[in-house]
Amino acid sequence: MTVTRSGGAATVTWVFQSTAHRVDWDAQPSGAAVANIGSTSSASVGRDFSVAGTYAYHCEIHPAMTGTVVVQ
Repeated sequence: MTVTRSGGAATVTWVFQSTAHRVDWDAQPSGAAVANIGSTSSASVGRDFSVAGTYAYHCEIHPAMTGTVVVQ
């Protein structure tokens, strides 16, 4: 997913259904400090991205589930 910062940050929201997932970051750009998302189900959780670059993540519960956020 690619997002563009507006006003200094971009917000990305994960929508979790009834199965629990956990977002853990594998890589973030230098200077970024986006927090992991602990085990969550049936909820929406957002994170703000203020540093441009590529952020790679996986689900700790389901390691084959991976993703990337590119912030411009």
